[in-house]
Amino acid sequence: MESFLEEAKEWANNISISKVPNDSLENAKLMIIDTIFTALISSRTYWAKMLLDLFNVNYQELFPILSVMYDYDSTLLYYGHLGHGIASPLLFSIPNTNVTGKELMEAVISSVEISARVAASLSVSKTRGQSMTSIHALSTVVFLSKLYNQDLKNSMGLSLSYMIKPTSHGFGSLGKLYSASLGVEMGYKAFRLAKYQNVNENFLTDFLKQYGEYYLKAPLGSFNKRWHVNTLSVKKYPACAYAQTLIEGALEISQEVNLDEISEVTLRENMLTYFMDKNHERIVKEGNPSFTLLQFYSPYLLTVTIKDKRFGVNSYDESHIKDPLIWKLAYKVNILHDVNLTIKLLNEPLPFGVAINEIGADFIKKFLGGFEYNLRGVDLNEVNFEKTRKYMGIIIDVKTKEGRKISVEKEIVDGFHGTGLEKKREVVNKKFLDAIKDSNEEDLKNIYNILYSLEKRGNDELKFMYKVLIEEVKRELHQ
Repeated sequence: MESFLEEAKEWANNISISKVPNDSLENAKLMIIDTIFTALISSRTYWAKMLLDLFNVNYQELFPILSVMYDYDSTLLYYGHLGHGIASPLLFSIPNTNVTGKELMEAVISSVEISARVAASLSVSKTRGQSMTSIHALSTVVFLSKLYNQDLKNSMGLSLSYMIKPTSHGFGSLGKLYSASLGVEMGYKAFRLAKYQNVNENFLTDFLKQYGEYYLKAPLGSFNKRWHVNTLSVKKYPACAYAQTLIEGALEISQEVNLDEISEVTLRENMLTYFMDKNHERIVKEGNPSFTLLQFYSPYLLTVTIKDKRFGVNSYDESHIKDPLIWKLAYKVNILHDVNLTIKLLNEPLPFGVAINEIGADFIKKFLGGFEYNLRGVDLNEVNFEKTRKYMGIIIDVKTKEGRKISVEKEIVDGFHGTGLEKKREVVNKKFLDAIKDSNEEDLKNIYNILYSLEKRGNDELKFMYKVLIEEVKRELHQ
């Protein structure tokens, strides 16, 4: 851990735009654009307006919550959501500094690459759920440390010390909204502690001794050799990453059959999706599930998509959540674990191949619930990040009341890692067009252009961007 922090500190201090590959720069920009315009889309919804009563914060501080509240913001391959831990400090840095776009881009890249490596080391740990807020905090800390040239090492140690316990419903609950805002808040506090107090470096050593079993077992890839931002996946639909193929398959089925014509549905799922659905099934059947939990529950996502023949943030409004026709079929969906889909999942070099190689198959098997498969490790140096993919295998089998059978199998959707940079750009652009409907279209187009060439922009343009975005969120929330 000490050597990793030293390496990260030196690398962050010396990073410059000229050292970053063009594809990595574009992925970073797409992540920021996606995060910001996802927040604007979310700000129009019923649940977003409820935030004004729940949180006594300014509109700038609502950004991390809005971007993640429908699980619509982009992710890095198995590292989770980093965008809202970076976009929010980006915004609140602008009015308080004379920062340039080039400086912001260097801070963005530093935050992504360091936070991704830390998150990667937690991905097979039993503390991963509790630690997601720490990762959001960490990305904020790295960002601000880079801008203010502070001691990254102490800031990282402090941010890692902040952990929240998962609620009884895990991160598929309303607690997710709080985690997004807490991550930014905690990261900022950690940064200020490192800046204004003489933090004893033994603090970090003592902390790691306490949590050493879980933290930073294998930071993946040397800096300047593996660009983790290239594993960005942009979501087409506001739901969990592992539900994207399900929704895409449900949209295909909806073109052939109406919801009230279906008699039976069977979902054959890979292990991760299966465990997630089974865990949430118990909570859902207790009644009154939250809209954040339903983002992870396949039977609801399937039935609401088939009924509406589309899927968006409004699929979580109260009229849908309380629709008896949706739940009549959702409760009858048969969920099965498909071993072949799980084997395909485990054979992907990222995350499982590398994790098996660096942490050991026994640890992975324990994490996966004791299933016995022939797990093969992959050396990180043999992995081509650009040629890996985010696999999300699922099979949907539908039987109609007339006896007709429909089967759809999906492995990956456009915009996700493995489909190419152009597909990511297309999904981001579609989301941008959704965000500017009934809005200040001309100004928001200017914001898009500023973000897409951020490294060339000056402070005056950034202040214009800040003003427009804050006013737009304020307007949407009060409509």
